[in-house]
Amino acid sequence: PELAEDPSYATNAARTRGRESTDAVVAGALGKLSADEAVERLEAAGIACARLNSVAQLAGHPQLAARDRWRE
Repeated sequence: PELAEDPSYATNAARTRGRESTDAVVAGALGKLSADEAVERLEAAGIACARLNSVAQLAGHPQLAARDRWRE
């Protein structure tokens, strides 16, 4: 809650200027969560997010297979 009042985090430009501090805050808030837990909390808060998949996860993604995205 106190971050909402801090001008260092009020705008994207401010967060970008303080990238190291911003990264530390995010890592502190999400670093102990699994990817699923982090995505669940971010989505519940209405924060845009996406999972970063490995190449193997991408190749095995069910939606891409269902849409016939892979060709031999």
